[in-house]
Amino acid sequence: MDGSWCIRPQIGYVTGGVVALMAVLLVSGAPSGSAAASAVGVPLRAGADSALSVGGQASTADRPSGGSGAADGGGGSEWGIGCSARELVDAVVAANNSGGGTIRLARGCRYVLTLPEDINGGYGPNGLPAIRTAVTVIGDRSTITRSRAAGTPPFRLIEVLHDPVQDGVRGNLTLVDVTLSNGIGEGGGAVRVTGPGTATLENCAVLGNSADYRTTPGHPMGGGLDVDGGYLRLSRTTVSKNYANVGGGIGGRNAVIRLDHADVSGNEAATSAGVGAYDSNLTVTSSRVAGNRTRGGDYGAEYVPGTGGGIGLIALPGSAARASIRDTEISGNYATGSGGGLYTSRAHTEVVHSRITENATGDSGGGIYAGAGTLVLTDSVVTRNRASQGAGGLQISETPTTITDTLIRGNIPTDCLPDTLPCGQ
Repeated sequence: MDGSWCIRPQIGYVTGGVVALMAVLLVSGAPSGSAAASAVGVPLRAGADSALSVGGQASTADRPSGGSGAADGGGGSEWGIGCSARELVDAVVAANNSGGGTIRLARGCRYVLTLPEDINGGYGPNGLPAIRTAVTVIGDRSTITRSRAAGTPPFRLIEVLHDPVQDGVRGNLTLVDVTLSNGIGEGGGAVRVTGPGTATLENCAVLGNSADYRTTPGHPMGGGLDVDGGYLRLSRTTVSKNYANVGGGIGGRNAVIRLDHADVSGNEAATSAGVGAYDSNLTVTSSRVAGNRTRGGDYGAEYVPGTGGGIGLIALPGSAARASIRDTEISGNYATGSGGGLYTSRAHTEVVHSRITENATGDSGGGIYAGAGTLVLTDSVVTRNRASQGAGGLQISETPTTITDTLIRGNIPTDCLPDTLPCGQ
């Protein structure tokens, strides 16, 4: 095409709706509740060929070396447990002590944690023992939650750590068909991953967790999930109604974050309400980021208050931070600062075949704000976004920008700034 953009009215987009939790597992072995399944610490099966077969796991190419997905069971042993929080704690201890393994949860069970089990975790107390080896937890519409009873202390649900005793061994957690709720932590109310640890969530939900300086001092990042120097992958997983000062749904620093068919919605933060990625590599594919809101507040020089209603990407000078957003809907988000849908600073950001619509900001860049990095928009739509000042669609500041086959139109008060960009034609 002899130009930098065109209208493509027939493009198909992810239209969203909350990703449904799906019980898609076909698992063999003793049923939960049976005598064999209830004996915590006594493996149902052992050996190299004891792995369960579960669909949707990360490919070996997508996972860091040494990682474990649901298909390889996280280790050679397997425990089936009843509907008891104590049995779950004991099974995690057994898996760690055995060098890894698979834990099968009872169908439909709510595992209610009332006190922290790991009070000396790397970053605050945890409801379960910290994951130090390759552990897979397979649920069946199961829930792990912090008790809502009065007097329950704040604690995170799960922490994934590098094992300081065994050099080269790292925590590697895979969760399948599990809901994580009501955790409160310094970083990651539900799950915190410390590098070089890894976490993979498949067909899960992360609901109503928080990382808040008012309840836990320190590093209030990632209301639902926090990744510091580690790796996080979500597949067909919902992250909703979580709160943090930075990264309401998901927060990452020096991390690798991959979202595939994920729904990040209804989260709140002082800045970067849906996803906050700092000096990180972020990949978002076939997902929905919607209805997230920032509330403003100053929490460090690197965090610009109130920015990034849907996604916030910030890189320090000289960082190689990148973001790739494909086949994704970013809609209905709000930021008190710039970047209602997407805020990117000093990062290389590519948006392909995606829809950025009906976002709003109390400042500039209702759809997208990009500063001091590079931006590539291809085969996408930026429309019906609003800003209180500046551009409602796309606001650029010192950012080389390539716009190809992309419609930017119908934004208020104007489509693009500077007005030399090919918008609204």
